[in-house]
Amino acid sequence: MFTQSIYVSAVVLYAAYVYYYKPTWDQWLLPAVTLFAIYGMYEVAFYILTDSPGDFISNRSFGNQFGRDIVRSDGTVNGSSFQQITVAGLRIQRLKALTGEPSMYAMSIFPFWVYFNATSQLRWPVHIIGLSLLMSTSSTVLIGYAVYWLVRVRKLGIDPIKALIALLVVSVIAFILQDYIVDLFQQMVMDKIEGNNESGSDRLARRE
Repeated sequence: MFTQSIYVSAVVLYAAYVYYYKPTWDQWLLPAVTLFAIYGMYEVAFYILTDSPGDFISNRSFGNQFGRDIVRSDGTVNGSSFQQITVAGLRIQRLKALTGEPSMYAMSIFPFWVYFNATSQLRWPVHIIGLSLLMSTSSTVLIGYAVYWLVRVRKLGIDPIKALIALLVVSVIAFILQDYIVDLFQQMVMDKIEGNNESGSDRLARRE
């Protein structure tokens, strides 16, 4: 009862934080979100190196009624959704940190990236948060970034030189990594639409 209630306490404290928010609190908020992102990156790196989950904080566990692959010795599974993706033969864990599910991570952390990208003078934490969002391989992130840049272009306009440089860099990267990009697009977008991956099939099942 006590350990499970800690999660409820975190939500209540988060709601209170938002309600009583003051700009001076950003000095604590940015490091907190950055640490959250780094923990998610650690999980991804740990799985690549050991081929096993590295989450040592989450203590939520349930019976394996859904037939998941990652089962503990006592027959239970972690309450977080352990999702994987294969890119060019390399099987990696989709970043979720402590949110429980990659798309939930994207939905929770993306607004912080937008806010600190506009307000923070310290850039490396913003880059870490942005990279962690990409590592979630969530279609929610793709939609979020697309909407963000459309709004930014509408508000600030386009610098022709910067736009040309950015297009050139993106084109070179896309050409070099075209096989990876096609593979990721297939799994992040097409498979989800067709219900051929864990995240997409779960959503389709809920609709039915």
